[in-house]
Amino acid sequence: MSAALASFEAMRPRLLRIAFRMLGTMQDAEDVVQDAYLRWHATDHDAVQSPEALLVKAVVRLSIDKRRRLETERASYHGSWLPEPWLGDGSTEPVQLDELGYAATVLLERLSSEERAAFLLREVFDLDYPLIADALEKSEPACRKLVQRAKERLGNAEIKQTASVHDRRALLHEVIKLTRAESPEQLAALLVPAMKLVSDGGGKIFAARYVLEGAQRNARTLWRFVHKAGDAAVLKLFELRGEPVLLIFFGANLYAASFIDVSAGQIGTMYLLLNPDKLQRLEQMLGR
Repeated sequence: MSAALASFEAMRPRLLRIAFRMLGTMQDAEDVVQDAYLRWHATDHDAVQSPEALLVKAVVRLSIDKRRRLETERASYHGSWLPEPWLGDGSTEPVQLDELGYAATVLLERLSSEERAAFLLREVFDLDYPLIADALEKSEPACRKLVQRAKERLGNAEIKQTASVHDRRALLHEVIKLTRAESPEQLAALLVPAMKLVSDGGGKIFAARYVLEGAQRNARTLWRFVHKAGDAAVLKLFELRGEPVLLIFFGANLYAASFIDVSAGQIGTMYLLLNPDKLQRLEQMLGR
């Protein structure tokens, strides 16, 4: 392996994480990293002072361009669009706690492409402002403003994984138990009054096209679904890179993956990923 290729391969896992956090799907992230490799392959490596700076910049610029192209496609998406869960970068390194919770990844959609890039590079990947400024082709003060604006847009949202992982695990255990109860009332008690249910079926499987709101309404929706399915539906709690996720199976097939956001000890938002295209990699990983 040449020194240039070795330099790229050493950076590939981090580049893939950056691209995925920018774009929300592994296929798009892999496409961006491949394009970055082609640029790297055509570069005069002897003239490169910092391979890291050059490769991070390439991935960030390519991700921003791709996000802009995806905006039109996602604007016409059938129902709510949700990102895929992060399953890792394919490296042989020991599995570590994910940098971001699933709910935080969804919240990043509030940000503009440049806000998202600046925020991720600084707050998640802990890069210095000179490198961020080079990647975004902006001044350091401008990048600091982008990060500050991103924080304001995200409000008090929990971004990095915290001790609430325990709370989420406990709540999902209760969801599994109470969806089999005789009525949905106990299930409703786990939800904040204005609880939101966000479903992504992508037009390929039945899902609500709009966000459903209200504890009573959503408790009835979840309870009826499980009772109608009967023994055909199997609900299991799984740890996905340190984050609890509720998996719903029909037979041997993965039907849905559900992540939650917790507010004051109750479920504030439930994200229900149903689009089979976005579950495919997770199902393959579970099969392995």
